[in-house]
Amino acid sequence: MHIERILPDTDFFECMCKKVSKFVKKCVIPELVAKVFTAPILTSHDKKTSEGKGCYCGVPVLHNEDRLECKSGICKRQLIHRSCLKFDTTHLKISSWKCSDCMREIAKEKRDNKKQNNLNKV
Repeated sequence: MHIERILPDTDFFECMCKKVSKFVKKCVIPELVAKVFTAPILTSHDKKTSEGKGCYCGVPVLHNEDRLECKSGICKRQLIHRSCLKFDTTHLKISSWKCSDCMREIAKEKRDNKKQNNLNKV
């Protein structure tokens, strides 16, 4: 029987910890909180029927229902059923919640602005 001791690689471990932390902050947490990556995206047929307003499911959002209002200021949907989000919404800050469509649009605008600023610097 042969036993070989393998020593820890602290440099590799520190590098991986930083990468995992960044991944969790940029990908896992936004997905858990706001379904940034997996919220339904309407097809062109769905967009015609719901006209881009209201919940992803296409059913009108009534005032007496448990609903969320997107606070982005650019939202086409405005109101969404909590049940359609398929995650626990009890812990959300309702005053600043944004739907996944608006989160994607805001992130895209930030990326575009950053690229434009980098081009202007050159």
